[in-house]
Order: sequence, then structure tokens, then C-alpha cells
Amino acid sequence: MIRKLMNGRYGSDTLSLVIIFVAVIFFQFKYLWIIGAALAGYAFYRMLSKDTGRRFKEKQAFEGLIKRVVAKLYFYRTAFRQRNQYVFLKCEKCRNNLRLPKNKGKLEGTCPVCGFKFMRKT
Repeated sequence: MIRKLMNGRYGSDTLSLVIIFVAVIFFQFKYLWIIGAALAGYAFYRMLSKDTGRRFKEKQAFEGLIKRVVAKLYFYRTAFRQRNQYVFLKCEKCRNNLRLPKNKGKLEGTCPVCGFKFMRKT
């Protein structure tokens, strides 16, 4: 019976599970349970949807967002751990993250991506 119902439907994926997890958190609060119910309804709508192409694109966009957030957090963690040895800055031209040794005086740096040269006191 369930197999017949789910035939041709999208089913559960990471985005639906995250939405349900957030909905369960909202159910714990007095007035936010309405938002939780709406989120749970949307998650079940996604699971029962037959428009698999659109659901797949939504999942890809979500995973891309998560990937960018995790990469940013990893960079901040690395920068925090190396804060005593290096100065972290962004290239003024291409916004690439750069790292220069700390306490070396005035250094001339070159961006490896765009070749922009700059002077920086470390």
C-alpha cells in the first residue's frame, strides 16, 4: 500500500529531513508551533511531490548553501587556530583569502589568483 502510494513520488531527502528537524524544534515553543506545523506540512508536500526535477533543484541549492557555510566555518576555524602565526586578509581585487606571516614588518604580497600586488604591515 505505501509502496503504491510512493510510486513516482520524490520521497525523503536531506532537505526534507532538515525541515522536519527545524519543525520539531519550533513545536517546543508556545506560539511558534504554527510555523513548525507549516514547515512540517511543506516537508511532507516535498516528500509526496511528483515534480522530482524541481525538488532535486531545491535540494541541490540547499546543499550548495550548506557547502558554502561549512567552507566559511572551516576557514574561520583555521584562521583562529593560526592567528598567532599569520595575518589573514582578502585581496582587494578578487576578494580571495590570503595569509601572510605575522610580525615580519612591512611585506609586499601578491595574490596568487589575480596577481594584484599590495603592501601590508604585519
